[in-house]
Amino acid sequence: MSKRNALSLAPPYMVERSLITLGANLRTARLRRNLKVQDVAEKIGVGRHVVSDAEKGKASTSIAVYAAMLWVFGMADQLAQMADPAMLQLGRECGLLTADSRITTVADRDVLLVKRFDREKVQGGYHRARMVSGLTLLRADDSHRSSDLWSYILLAEELRRVCEAPQRQAHELFKRMSFNALISNTDDHPRNHAAKARNKDWKLSPAYDLTPSTPISLEQRDLAITCGDQGRIARASNLLSQCHRFLLGREEAIAIMKNMTNTVRDAWYHVARSAGVTEIDCNTIEGAFVYPGFGAEQI
Repeated sequence: MSKRNALSLAPPYMVERSLITLGANLRTARLRRNLKVQDVAEKIGVGRHVVSDAEKGKASTSIAVYAAMLWVFGMADQLAQMADPAMLQLGRECGLLTADSRITTVADRDVLLVKRFDREKVQGGYHRARMVSGLTLLRADDSHRSSDLWSYILLAEELRRVCEAPQRQAHELFKRMSFNALISNTDDHPRNHAAKARNKDWKLSPAYDLTPSTPISLEQRDLAITCGDQGRIARASNLLSQCHRFLLGREEAIAIMKNMTNTVRDAWYHVARSAGVTEIDCNTIEGAFVYPGFGAEQI
């Protein structure tokens, strides 16, 4: 028996969560296409247990298997490229500050371009801003040993401590946390948050890497970061449980969440189609938005 390496046995926490999310999304894609595990296995030339392991997000599964399954479902490159700018636009519709982006074609392939927000063009060159990730602000690392520090609540308090306009930055972070829950973005780890400063005044960078996912569960989905008294559960009541840490009264927080919920529910499809997401891919990601377990009707 070959010896399993340390990465397969104990992958970094962020890697493990990303694989689990990818596996769940692959299973959803298979079921939506009415394919059996054996059907997919035959198409990519592996045993059915290999496909089952990939759907569980096992680190020991070859990257070639994950890539081949994406290929079978027609998701190898198009969905991620199209969904990201669509979600950045949807975030703007919800009142978030998001990175500017556009899709361009290079060598007959779609390429996502995101405008750098750590540099500003000035006469004679560029002014470079200082920038730190949320991981740095939280004094954490990518290991599961730091998972207790991965917290929107702690991040809000760090922003209040270092930023020029603490209330504005705390409110913005609350909106981003709510938006991630509303689109089932389970990849909202601390490296996907950042603060920047041109001079001495720090503020949140524009939001980036906003990616919807479609886990199987309709009752409960988890963010990558703690978001309330119930841990990482992406549920309205949980997000509201610590709203005062974001310098929001409960009624203020409820109003924000209701407005964002209505915007995401009403606008996601139009925004996605306008950004070039195909009808098939819209059907694939439909379950990401305002999933039943979010509890929108209870707020």
